[in-house]
Amino acid sequence: MMKLLRAGFRRYFKNIFTWITFAIIFLVGCIGAAEVGPHSSPDDIYLLSLVIGIPAMITLCIGMEIGSGAVRNKIVKGYRKGQIFLCELIMALTIAFVMFVITGASFILPNLPILKLIPFEVLFKIVIGLILMDLCVAVIAVTVSCLIHNRAISAVLSLVLIIGILFVGYYLNDQLNNPEFFDAYSSDGTWIQNAHRNPNYVDGTQRVIYEILYDANPMGQMIEYSEILSPYFTPHYVKLETPKEEMDFINSAPLYSLGIILIVSSAGYILFRKKNVK
Repeated sequence: MMKLLRAGFRRYFKNIFTWITFAIIFLVGCIGAAEVGPHSSPDDIYLLSLVIGIPAMITLCIGMEIGSGAVRNKIVKGYRKGQIFLCELIMALTIAFVMFVITGASFILPNLPILKLIPFEVLFKIVIGLILMDLCVAVIAVTVSCLIHNRAISAVLSLVLIIGILFVGYYLNDQLNNPEFFDAYSSDGTWIQNAHRNPNYVDGTQRVIYEILYDANPMGQMIEYSEILSPYFTPHYVKLETPKEEMDFINSAPLYSLGIILIVSSAGYILFRKKNVK
């Protein structure tokens, strides 16, 4: 299995697309760092480039491997399909972690003084959560790429899945942020707080379900992490403490990511072992 890993890493690092992707996410991280200034704070668009770049690169590399017949040759040489899938998974998770480090370093290094404003527990848990979020995206890309041997179809499907997850995340964020009540002016001009209940407000069991889906959604996590961190990077804003709701999210989101990683990778492992590799 070590031979498979060594050959696989050589394949990744000999691929020009890998280095192009590294360069792009480094540049995006630098642009994000430069955006932090007197009139702006970081936006989740910079994290979005990372979660799109990861599946794009993984899908391309695995698609080239399968399309060239290399996977079939490995099976002929005596390697089990389960070993091949695990090697692809390990390599993809490693590459995704490297990409996270590149993006994080290019964004954080110019803004090191700001890190002192963030409580260590909050910063540590958010970093762990962001890493697991990226690994979650990588696992999805590996599973799709290994199970669908047509490179074009797997690339399109991976992109559609990521975009779909993204839109679901933004939709759930929009629904959960709907105010329960609207303020209004009375007929005599008096300002009345909570004058009308919002008919689109989500509550009860539906709200609980939406919150679980939002916290488990990698893109929902991306939005929430960005919203939690943005105040620290906003000039003249002092965040004295982290609200309980934010801490609850910070504590639970990594567990959701771990669950998705285990479920998707296990399903991919089982299905790939049963798949007929032509």
